[in-house]
Amino acid sequence: MEELPSDVSLKVLAVCLRLADFYNDKGDLGKSSEICQGLLDSDWLTATARSHVTFKKKSADAVASLRIAENYRSQGNLSRAMDHMITCCTLAQESGNMMCMQSALCSMGLMMITAGKPEQAIELFQQHLYLAQAQGDTQSQIIAYKNLANVCQMISSFAQGIQYAKQGLAITQGLQRAQSEAEFYIVICHMYDSIGKPQEAINHAKTALSLAKEHKLKRIEGQAHACLGDAYYSIAKFDDSLKHNEKFLEIAQGLDDKKMVAHACTGLGLVHHSRGDNHIAIPLHEQALKIDQELGDRRAEGKSYGNLGNAAFARSDYTKAREYYNKCLEIAVQFDSKQDQWMVYHSLGNTFYFQDDFRQALEHQKKALDVARAIGARGGEASALGGIGNVYYALGEYDHAIEYYQQALPITVEVGDRIEEGNTYGNLGNCYDGLEKYDDAIEKHKKHLEIARDVGNKPGESRALCNLGIAYYWADDIEKALEKHNEHLKVAMEIGDKLNVSRCYGNFANCFKLQRNTEKAIEFYRKQAESAKEIGSSVGEATSYYNVGTLHKSLENWDDAYEAMKKCIEKYEEIRVRMRNEDSQKVSIGDKHVRAHKHLALILLEQKKLKEAFLAADRGRAVALNDLLRSLYNVTCDESHEALVLAEERKTEDHLASLYHLTNVTMLSFSFLFGTLYIWVAGRGGLQVTTVPFGDEFIEKFVKLIRSALSSVESARDSECLEERDMAETQIGDELAEDFFALHQDKLPTRKHVDMEGNEENKQAGREACSKHTPDGNQYSEREDKSDGQSRAQDSTRCVLPESDEEEEENPLSELYNILIKPVEESIQGDHLLIIPESALYCIPYSALVDTQGKYLSERFSVQVSTSLRTLAMHNGGGENLEGALVIGNPTLGQVMVRGKVTRPRDLPGALKEAQDVAKCFNATPLVQARATRPLVLQYLPRASVIHIAAHGDSRRGEIYLSPSWVPHTPQKGASIGQKGKLTANASVLGQISEDSECSAKPQVADSLSTAKRDDTESLLQTPEARGRSVAVAPARGLSVSGSVQRENNIKVEHSVKETSSGMPNNNSEFEKGRDNGNSPEPHFPKETTNLEPPTDREGFSGETLPSEEDFLLTCSDIAKLHLRARLVVLSCCQTASGKIRSEGVVGIARSFLGAGASAVLVTMWAISDDATQIFMENFYKFLLEGFPCCAAVRISMEEMRRSEKFKGAANWAPFYVIGHDVKFSKSEVMQIRSNSLFH
Repeated sequence: MEELPSDVSLKVLAVCLRLADFYNDKGDLGKSSEICQGLLDSDWLTATARSHVTFKKKSADAVASLRIAENYRSQGNLSRAMDHMITCCTLAQESGNMMCMQSALCSMGLMMITAGKPEQAIELFQQHLYLAQAQGDTQSQIIAYKNLANVCQMISSFAQGIQYAKQGLAITQGLQRAQSEAEFYIVICHMYDSIGKPQEAINHAKTALSLAKEHKLKRIEGQAHACLGDAYYSIAKFDDSLKHNEKFLEIAQGLDDKKMVAHACTGLGLVHHSRGDNHIAIPLHEQALKIDQELGDRRAEGKSYGNLGNAAFARSDYTKAREYYNKCLEIAVQFDSKQDQWMVYHSLGNTFYFQDDFRQALEHQKKALDVARAIGARGGEASALGGIGNVYYALGEYDHAIEYYQQALPITVEVGDRIEEGNTYGNLGNCYDGLEKYDDAIEKHKKHLEIARDVGNKPGESRALCNLGIAYYWADDIEKALEKHNEHLKVAMEIGDKLNVSRCYGNFANCFKLQRNTEKAIEFYRKQAESAKEIGSSVGEATSYYNVGTLHKSLENWDDAYEAMKKCIEKYEEIRVRMRNEDSQKVSIGDKHVRAHKHLALILLEQKKLKEAFLAADRGRAVALNDLLRSLYNVTCDESHEALVLAEERKTEDHLASLYHLTNVTMLSFSFLFGTLYIWVAGRGGLQVTTVPFGDEFIEKFVKLIRSALSSVESARDSECLEERDMAETQIGDELAEDFFALHQDKLPTRKHVDMEGNEENKQAGREACSKHTPDGNQYSEREDKSDGQSRAQDSTRCVLPESDEEEEENPLSELYNILIKPVEESIQGDHLLIIPESALYCIPYSALVDTQGKYLSERFSVQVSTSLRTLAMHNGGGENLEGALVIGNPTLGQVMVRGKVTRPRDLPGALKEAQDVAKCFNATPLVQARATRPLVLQYLPRASVIHIAAHGDSRRGEIYLSPSWVPHTPQKGASIGQKGKLTANASVLGQISEDSECSAKPQVADSLSTAKRDDTESLLQTPEARGRSVAVAPARGLSVSGSVQRENNIKVEHSVKETSSGMPNNNSEFEKGRDNGNSPEPHFPKETTNLEPPTDREGFSGETLPSEEDFLLTCSDIAKLHLRARLVVLSCCQTASGKIRSEGVVGIARSFLGAGASAVLVTMWAISDDATQIFMENFYKFLLEGFPCCAAVRISMEEMRRSEKFKGAANWAPFYVIGHDVKFSKSEVMQIRSNSLFH
C-alpha cells in the first residue's frame, strides 16, 4: 500500500479510530479490534500513531477477554475463565487500562472464593483496592472493602473484617449511598455477633433496618431482620429471634426469592431446634435443603446437611448425624473451604466423644486445630483446643485438660469472643470439680456466670448456674445447690429451653435424694420423665424411670419398682432400635441398659420369681451382640421389634428348659448385682442361685487375683521360640482393674460416683453447652448409697467368701476356684461346663483353675464359654451347606503407619508354618504373606465354613494386621497471581480450580504460568481427583464448642461495576456466601476436592507413601458388617480372648466374629511358643476332624499336652477356650469342606 500524504493519513486514522470507538461503545469489541488490526497492518502509520493504535487494540482485547472470561465463569467453567482473565490482566497492564485490570482482579477474587481459596481471594481484592485508591475511584474502593470484609468473615478474621467494613462504611456515608451503607452495617452486625458482642450486632442491624425501610430497600430489609434474628438467637431471646425470622420469611416469599426463603427456613429451624422443638426444626431444614438442591447451591446445601446433622445429633442418633455431617464435609472439601473443614473436624470430634471413642475424638479435634491454625482462624483454634480439653476431661486427665483450656482462654480474649471466654471458665470449673477442688470450681463457674450475664448470654447463664449447683452439691452445700438449681430452672423456662428444664428437675431430685427426702425425689424424677417425653429425649426418660425404680426399690415398693424399671428398659430398647447397626454405640448404651436389667433381676428375686430373675439378668448381657445376631437371623419386614423380642424370650426359656434334661451339661452363669456375686446353676436339678457377698475391698482383691492368675501361668511360658503376635500397647490385665472398677463403681463409694446415666446426661448437656462435657446435665448421684446391695431373696443359698491368710501365698488359680466354682460344685453334673461370665470374668483361664484336690478344672470338664444363654438360643450353631476353609498366615507388612506412628511388625515364620499345616487338613491353599491382603480376605471370609487366622493382631483394639492393599497418591502444584496485578510463577492460587464444573480433571503438574499458551494455563488449573475423604460440620449453635453451622451470614462479595476506559458496560455480577440480594447470577461450583493432608513421602512400601490403617487393618467394624457362615473360627493371632471390658464382657475381635454370624470362635488368652502352638493345633484339628465336639477337642488336646514333659505346664495349654456353640463336624461334612477348599 502506498504511503498516504500526511494530511490524508491523519484524516483516515481519525475516521478509523472514531469508527473503532463507535463499535467499542456498541459492545462490538471484535469489530473494534479488527479495525485497529487493519491500521496496524498498514505501512503508512507513524511510530506514534502505531503505538496509539496498539494500545487501543490491546485495551479492546483486554475488555473482550474479560467478557469471555465472565461468560465462562457464569457457566461454571472456571479453568477457561481463569485463562482469559490472565490474558485480560496482561493486555490491560500493557495498555494501561487500569479499570479493566480492576475488574479482572475482582473477578479472579470471586473465582478464588468459588474454588474455596479465601486467602488468595484476599490477595486479589487487596490488589483491586490498591489500584482503586491509586486512581481515586471511590466506587471501586467500596466494592473492594465489601469483598475484603466478607472474606475475612469467612475465615473468622473478624477484627480485620470489621476494620475493612468500617473503612468502606466511612466512604459510603460520605457519598450518601444508602444501599451500600446498609450492606456494610449488616456485614459488621454478623461479625460482632460472631465474636460475642450481641448488643453491638443488634445496634448495627437496627440501623440497617432503618435505612432499608427509609429507602424502600426490601431485600436489605429482609436481611436486616435475619441479622436481628441471629443476634437475638445468640443471647437466647428465642421469641424475638422467631419474630424477626418470620418477618424475613414473609419478605423472602413476597420477593419470590427461593434462596432467601431457604435461609429463612434455616433460621427458623435453628430457633426451634434450640427450643427443643426438633419436630418443627427438621422439616424446616429439609425444606431449606430441597431449595438449595433445586438452585444448585452446593455450599448452602452443605450447610443444610450440617443443620440436619445437628438435629440428629441432638436426638442422640449419631449414625444419622454422621451421615449428614459426612455429606456436609464432602461439599466443604469439594470447595476446599478450610473454614467449614475445621468446623467439620471439630464436630466429628464431638460426635466421637459422645460415642465414647475418645481416640477418634482426639484425632479429629487435633485435625480441627491444625486446619484452624493453617488459615489463621483464631476462634477455631480456641474451639479445637477446648475440644481437646474436653476429651482429656472425659478421660479423667483433669490436669491435661486444664492445660488445653488455659491455652484456649487467652485466644478467646484476643478475638473478643466473650461467650467462648465464659465457656472456657466453665470448663476449667468442671476440671477443678473433678479434682475435688470445689472452691476453685465454684470460683470459675462464678466467673462464667458473670460473663454470661454481662453479655446477655442466657444459655451461658443457664449452664453456669447448673454447674454452680452441681459444684455446691459435691461440696455438700445442698441448700446452695438447691438455690442455684432454682435460678437455673427460672432461666431455662424464661428462654424456653425445655431440655434444661428437664435437667433441672433431675438435679432437684438428686438433692432431695441426698437429703433422704425420697418422696420428693421421686416426684421430681417423674417430672423429669414427663418433660423428657415432651421433647422426645428417650435417654432422659430412661434415666428418670431408672432413678424412680431404684428409689422404689429402696423403699421395698416392689411392684412400683418393677413397673418403673420395665419402662426404663423399654426406653433403652427404643434407643437401640433407632441406632440400627451402630454397634459400638449400642455397646456403650448397653453398659447403662444392663444395669437396669440387674435391678430388674433383684426386684424379681424379691418377688420370688427365680426363673424370671435369671432371664432378666441374662437378657441384660450382650445386648448389642444380640442385636447383631437378630439382624442376621431373625429380622423380617413383617415382624415388629416387640414381636422379635417376645420370640427370643421364648427361645431362651426353651433353651433353659432343655438344660434341665441334659445329663452331661451344667450351666454356670455369673452376675455381679450391686454388692453380691450371683452364681446361677442350671442342669438336671433345675435352676438355682447361690450368692457370694463382697465388701468394698472385694473387687480390688478379685482383680488382683485375676492378674496374679494370669501372671502365674504366663511367667511359666517358654520364652524361647515365643512368637509374640500381639501389637497392643497394653497387654491383658494392664487395664483390667480400671475397666472392672468402672463397671462396678455402683458398689465402690467414690466421691464422683454417678448412677447409671450420669455420664450420658452430662454429655447430653455438652451438646448444648460448650462449657460442659460432664456435670452440666443431670448428675444422678448415689453417693455412698448402698441400698442397692444385697438382695434378701429367699430362693438363693448364701456363701461366705473364704478368708485367706495374707501371710500365706496361695495359688491364685485355687483361690479363684474357691470363689467361683466351689460354692456350687455339688450342683455340677456331667463333664461339660457351659460358663457364662460377666465383664472381667472373661479374663479367667477356667481350664487352669485348681480344685481342692489339686486337679485342673479341664481334667474333669470340657469348658464352653458363651456371652449369654440368649445368644446361644438365637443362633442354631451352623447351617447344613458347608463351604471350604480359609486359612490365613503371616501377612507381609513391611513399614506401615499405625495411629500416626511408623512401625514395622516383624515377620512370623511360626504363623506361616502353622497356616500351611492347618491348610493341609482341609486340602486348602492358604492365603499367606503378600497374598493375604485385606480386600481378598474380606472377599473370602463370608464364603468360608472354617476360618483360621495366624497373624499379628491388637488385642485391646480388636484388629488383625493383613498385607497392605495400597495405591500411591501424588501431591500437586498450582499457580498464583502476584502483588499489584502482576503475574507470578507461584503455584498456590490458581492450581486449585478444576477444569470444569462437573468433575475434577486428571492430575497435572506445572511450575510456572504462561499467559501466551492456553494448554500451559489449562494444565495448571487442573487438580487431583478426590481420595474419598469424609468429614462433618460443627453442630449448630449450642451443640459445639465453636458455635453453629447455621445459615450462612450475609457475606456478599462484589464485582466491580465501573465502566472501563474502553467502554466496558456495567457488570453487576455478585457472589454471596449467605443471603443473596437476588440480583446476581449464581456461579456454578466445580465438583473438585483436594487432599486436606497430603501424603508424606517416606521410605518404605513401594518407595512411596506408607500404607495407612485402612489399607491393611481388619477391624471389628469390618467383621461386624459381614454375614459369615463360618461354623468355626480359630484366632491364633494375639490375645484374642481379650479386649475392652464392658458390661457385654470383653468387646474385641472374637465378639465381632460371633456378631457377624460365626457359630464358635477358638480364642487365646496369651501368646505361647511356636512349638506349643504347633502341638496344640495338631491335636485340636486331629480330634476335631475325628468327629469330637469342639470343646472336647480342646480338652483332649490339653490332656495330650499335659502328658508331655515339655508342655505339661498350664502356660502352654491353658490359654485356649471356645466361645459360642460347641460345634462339631461329621466325616461327611469334613469331606464337603475339603472339596470346597480351593481358594487361590
